[in-house]
Amino acid sequence: MTMPLLSKIGRYSNIAILVAIFSVFAQSAWAARDVGSQRECATCHVSWIKTFKIKGVKTLIPKEKKQITKTGKQDSSSTNKMCFSCHDGFVLDSRKVWQGKGHTHPVGVKPSKNMKIPTSKGKKIFPLNDDGKMYCGTCHTAHGVDWKQSESPLFLRVKNVESSLCLACHLDKSTGPAEGNHPVFKSLEKRPGKLIAAGAKLGADNGVTCETCHIAHTAPTRMMLVATTKNAELCGHCHSDKKSVVGTKHDMAIMAPDIINIKGDTVEKSGTCVACHLPHKAQGPALWARERYEGVDPSAASCLGCHNNDTMAHEKTLTDFNHPVGVPVKNLDISVKGKQWYGHDVVKGKDEKLQALPLYNKQGLRKKNARNVGCGSCHDPHQWSADKKQQGKNKPNPKKVEGDTTNSFLRIADTGNSDLCINCHLKKRSVLLTKHNQKIYAPDKGNEGLCTSCHQPHNAKQRPLWARDLGPGKSDVGRLCTDCHKKEGLAKDTLPGKHSHPVSIALKSGMKTSLPLHHKLQDKNKLKKDKKLDCSTCHNTHQWDPNNVASKSGASMKAEGDGKTSFLRITSHDSKLCLDCHKQKGSVRKSEHDLNVTAAKAVNNKNETVEKSGVCGQCHAVHQAESAMALWGRKLDKDGADVNNLCLSCHSDGKIAENKQPISYKHPKETLLWSQAIRNDYGRKKDTALPVFDKQGKRADVGRIACATCHNAHQWQSGNNKPGSGKNTEGDVTNSFLRTKHTKGIVCADCHGEEAIFRYKYFHGESAHKKYPMFR
Repeated sequence: MTMPLLSKIGRYSNIAILVAIFSVFAQSAWAARDVGSQRECATCHVSWIKTFKIKGVKTLIPKEKKQITKTGKQDSSSTNKMCFSCHDGFVLDSRKVWQGKGHTHPVGVKPSKNMKIPTSKGKKIFPLNDDGKMYCGTCHTAHGVDWKQSESPLFLRVKNVESSLCLACHLDKSTGPAEGNHPVFKSLEKRPGKLIAAGAKLGADNGVTCETCHIAHTAPTRMMLVATTKNAELCGHCHSDKKSVVGTKHDMAIMAPDIINIKGDTVEKSGTCVACHLPHKAQGPALWARERYEGVDPSAASCLGCHNNDTMAHEKTLTDFNHPVGVPVKNLDISVKGKQWYGHDVVKGKDEKLQALPLYNKQGLRKKNARNVGCGSCHDPHQWSADKKQQGKNKPNPKKVEGDTTNSFLRIADTGNSDLCINCHLKKRSVLLTKHNQKIYAPDKGNEGLCTSCHQPHNAKQRPLWARDLGPGKSDVGRLCTDCHKKEGLAKDTLPGKHSHPVSIALKSGMKTSLPLHHKLQDKNKLKKDKKLDCSTCHNTHQWDPNNVASKSGASMKAEGDGKTSFLRITSHDSKLCLDCHKQKGSVRKSEHDLNVTAAKAVNNKNETVEKSGVCGQCHAVHQAESAMALWGRKLDKDGADVNNLCLSCHSDGKIAENKQPISYKHPKETLLWSQAIRNDYGRKKDTALPVFDKQGKRADVGRIACATCHNAHQWQSGNNKPGSGKNTEGDVTNSFLRTKHTKGIVCADCHGEEAIFRYKYFHGESAHKKYPMFR
């Protein structure tokens, strides 16, 4: 027999011997297993040991039908100690639970009366002990384990998939924000890696479950939380954009550590976030944990719950004049499409994307279709400053720092151009290119900001969110302007003058305008009938050129305004501004009183030709007039108190109408006449209406005859309210700016009788002024 063959036989014999030995031991092992399986139950159920049934055998412990413990558990087999007899590290290490070093689901206590434990066929799925208290076996069971499934941990009474075991009892905690609960099953955009490493569990599609925040056993902190709530540790793992609240004026752990939320918990106990938000049993939007202020827009109720005179933020309260909330952003011509804002940049002259800010619905919620402005539209309560230079770990002591426009929880930091304001108020951006921009009119006054030099969103002194003092004057709105436009003001070189267009007046009966009218600043009723004309009726303080919003011609203190600019809402060089209200005066255009026709090179009291001042501006001055009478805009050589002198500023020697001087023009001052309104009371309604005037040159019920009694300076021919021919024609008794074409019922006849026709026709001659007997 060769050596290789012997080697093979030896190898096979060795294998055979090993197989025989293994067979012997295997039979012994199976026998032992059979014996062990009879004793597995006895590991917990001691009274089930067969030894108790053997006659004549004396056991070390007496057999009891049911071993009841003093704690009231079902029996000794289901006590905590029985569970921990294996969970002490011998089978599974749960010593953190029973050594008291971790926070676990309570046992030995009765469930809340509000909790509904589910049943099946009349029996509770989660049993309680004889005293109605929870024990380990309420949630766990060592029996009926399905070893094949892997979607849920073993030894549970029901499968726990996406916290379904928790929700079986705590269903009221899953109802979502509408009922004051943190949302569940909502997918996270980013997995919180550190939180998962600490024991948190997510559901399908990274959905939030109960176990994302809670651990039933061995949790490191109270309420079985995965992480501590101090310094926004737990919340900040998912809400990372909110964690910046730590160390700011909204960190109550620093600012007001003793305050309590609606649950009565202090910040020390509940943590930074829970001072304002609750994951369960919250009230109001954003899972609010504090009392909300009643009687205000829902979007502001949470903020005002603290920012009022009776709470910890009483030093940062609001007075009467603040930026409105609950108003739609579409009022500012902003369109919202999905998460993006769009608007028209009036300066650049094109549509652009804007920085989208949070919007709220009527319930104060940030929903998909929400379109209203709220406190949170401008303020991010979790971030002190949007300026990256102020962000970081080295935050100043919030108790000592005072906010400004670069921080103060604003979502857009103002670095001088009021970027937050003009992100919404698109039509106001044009003020940047005018001398109402503080950087232009007062560069040495500090960096107040483009908008905030005149306006402030909170605690303004007056409408419209006015930040400056009120200047002199009787007009509410006008006093906003005169704070600068006064002798000692920033705009002392552009004063309205002693005689200016009246303000804070209602339009005359029948007068209509496309220009804005205003209520008094203190008027809360804001009835349409109470609207009045004021400075901003004619002026748009944010736009220099009414026809070119992007004009840079006013971006200098050297810029000199005229009828085409000057912050006018409508140009006045073509009299469009004046005629928007005074439509009945429009017939003066192209007439002989239109200086474009008769004296194009003549100048008014401001040394302006008609090309610059416009037709109206040659005779009338809205500001800095020579006289209060008709706001006269030409130089007066004679007594300004005589209304006739207005006409003589042209119709006299050396003036532009010296060739149209009347030989005589005065009617005796001693003679007073009734106005047509009084004459109407005496049956003279069909007579020609000729006005009379008082000493101040105003129309009166009883007054004197003046030039304007017979002449209407704005209408070349009576009854024809259309513009003239544009030619300098020679007048006659049917035109010549006369108020009437005939003398029927004329007022002259009241005194002069039959002589009235002669005296009227030849009034400017000498013969008509000779003394004749008056008779009737």
